[in-house]
Amino acid sequence: MRVLFTLSMSLLSISALACTGARALRPAAAGDVSAQQPVAVMREVASGTQGPAVPVEALVRTREELVAVWPGPGPVPEVDFQREMVVVIALGSRPTGGYAVRLASLLMFQDSIVVRYEELRPGPTCMTTQALTYPYYVAAVPRGEGTARFERQVKSVVC
Repeated sequence: MRVLFTLSMSLLSISALACTGARALRPAAAGDVSAQQPVAVMREVASGTQGPAVPVEALVRTREELVAVWPGPGPVPEVDFQREMVVVIALGSRPTGGYAVRLASLLMFQDSIVVRYEELRPGPTCMTTQALTYPYYVAAVPRGEGTARFERQVKSVVC
């Protein structure tokens, strides 16, 4: 019975992939500007609530650029910029605790990169610290070319 269940779940997963456009998981063909390649491998480098006082949205491709925008209180991490680039997102000043930022997805097109992230805000019933915070998130992702466009989605956390 267990083998039959596992087999049926595997077949269901394969059918779902076929029906939902598994094409998007393949690399873009030359000349196909509509094709996209979602990036599944993202490595969190740093995150916290003591980042810069001003908002930052940056796609960093060199160590010098990373040093210039590094939001963290700690040392700048080592990144292999031959294989990776770094996404830096900082929300700037927030009035209380309970705020956070996280990378939702990264889509690589032939000539552009779309960085989607979520700003998490405390809901009206959440208890928060009464202090200024500066949420930030830094992730290393596979290197890509093209200009970056950042898309923010604001979500309230239910407590």
